[in-house]
Amino acid sequence: IAEIKYAKGDLTDSDNLQVLSYRIWDYAFKPRVGSTKKDIKDIQRIKNSINYVNGFTDKASLNSAMEKILKNLVYDNDASSDLFEEAVENIGNFLGFHSTRPDKNEKSGGPDNLWMSNQCQYIIECKNRETNRMNKGDSKQLNSSLAWFDRRYGSQDTLKGVIFHPMSKKDLDV
Repeated sequence: IAEIKYAKGDLTDSDNLQVLSYRIWDYAFKPRVGSTKKDIKDIQRIKNSINYVNGFTDKASLNSAMEKILKNLVYDNDASSDLFEEAVENIGNFLGFHSTRPDKNEKSGGPDNLWMSNQCQYIIECKNRETNRMNKGDSKQLNSSLAWFDRRYGSQDTLKGVIFHPMSKKDLDV
């Protein structure tokens, strides 16, 4: 809309719209005038991430934790799904999310991993032992976990479903 206003000669409205767009949308072009300060969307998550990292006693223990994550993020039929899911949980903690494993800890039919913050939520299903394409069963499991979240926390516009899967291709019926 800002571009249309600009083309019609309404530079003031165009500039104001572009400034607003830039503040709330990460992909908007930088405005030619006005404030270009961007709002930090999830300051609490940043604080959580810093607190999590500061919880390590020294650089060696931090490095060891990161190496363990990388070692356990293995896509292989013989790899441990439990260690993979633990690594995903720890990545969530590093990123400042409230990171849990509902399927393991609550036995409530929830997802393998759940990352939550005030601004967004991620339902994560881990398929690190799969050797075939993503299939309808994988998709149904994710949908079931999304429904679990809905029942437990209510509908959220910021909820995203994610499948960690070694194959980028999927079956035609997915």
